[in-house]
Amino acid sequence: EVAVGIYRVAANTAADPVEVWVDDIRLGDVVNQAGLATALDARVTAADVADFSVSIARRDDRFRQLTEDPTYVTNVSARFGSTVRLDKLLPERWGLLVPLTVRHARTSADPFYLSQTDVPAAALSGLRRPRSALTTLQLDLRRATHGGGWLPALLLDPLAVSGAMEQRDARSERWSA
Repeated sequence: EVAVGIYRVAANTAADPVEVWVDDIRLGDVVNQAGLATALDARVTAADVADFSVSIARRDDRFRQLTEDPTYVTNVSARFGSTVRLDKLLPERWGLLVPLTVRHARTSADPFYLSQTDVPAAALSGLRRPRSALTTLQLDLRRATHGGGWLPALLLDPLAVSGAMEQRDARSERWSA
């Protein structure tokens, strides 16, 4: 950091005497560690029975793009998803479609500094770090084949039942002395 200033001593003289000063401040032990961002994305399909996907991304506290400042927060996000066709395990003559879908997402943040300060987070023993999680399960049951006769066709062919469950968890940064 370099600070430069001009101080005008007197304003009512013929020749304005001014004072020019330069204050040069140099910092020692400058942090010069490079940041790192990583990502993993994988998908597996098991014929027409199931598919699985996983995605993990991490961006450390000193990572930045060329025109950005570092955030000083390490962010990690992970996502998992799967759909399993349970009807493939049932007799085909039942004529049902039963997909089960499971999704899970988790994020976390590990600050280098306490939010909005220059206090290192590692110096605080009671710091609660932000995180969130979301899990979703969905089960669908649908009749895939048309029933014989007018009564089964009327009552069972449009039959579809769905159920879903969602669980969330989140917490924000907090420090208690």
